[in-house]
Amino acid sequence: MRRINSIFKAIFVVVLSLLLLSSCGKKTMVRAPVKIRPPAVSNLKCHVRVNFVELEWQIPNWPEGKDLGRKIAAFEIWRATITPSERNCPGCPKKFSYIGMVDLSYPYPAHMIGKKILWKDLGVRIGNQYFYRLITVDNEGNESLISNTTVANVSHPPVAPKITEAVATHDGINLVWEDPEKRVDGENDLRPRRYVLYRKTKGKEWKPALARPIEEKSFIDRKVEPGKTYEYKVRT
Repeated sequence: MRRINSIFKAIFVVVLSLLLLSSCGKKTMVRAPVKIRPPAVSNLKCHVRVNFVELEWQIPNWPEGKDLGRKIAAFEIWRATITPSERNCPGCPKKFSYIGMVDLSYPYPAHMIGKKILWKDLGVRIGNQYFYRLITVDNEGNESLISNTTVANVSHPPVAPKITEAVATHDGINLVWEDPEKRVDGENDLRPRRYVLYRKTKGKEWKPALARPIEEKSFIDRKVEPGKTYEYKVRT
């Protein structure tokens, strides 16, 4: 009986020791470190050209001290298409699809000017409405939140204005043009107009003759040299 009691006492001491050992130390939950997302683009905008839509945005800056040695590596481009028959449902959800990527190590066919990026969407159709978004990707594959959304309405381009008068005067060359205010499909186009005038001399390339687009249909080019011949064209 004494032997049995001794065995029970030994077992009790061992169990008590294990309980005491298991209760030692500080308990805590182990959590994986939270990854800081790369910065999202906030200034995405688009320009509707004759046969394409051009996207423009600036490479965003990392918040101070948040890059952790990472770099922005690429931008994913996402697009939703709304056809004319779908425009009667403005509240319907838009389905965005991946259409391309700009890799900063080799951005072609995108064009970079400093931190500004220009990218052309050549797969557009007249009559459709397009919504664009970007996702920033860093060199570790982490993705940003979605950028702002920009919208492009692709319609028939307007008929080009025609220069009707180009007269050399003491002040320069006086230019006048007329605008038929029609689209290339023959329909009237009464949208507000702004004009860009281009100029060139023999053997040279076309260059803008205006610092910025104007609303007037006339212009005096004072930056001319006597004896030189100039050619002009105007676009809207």
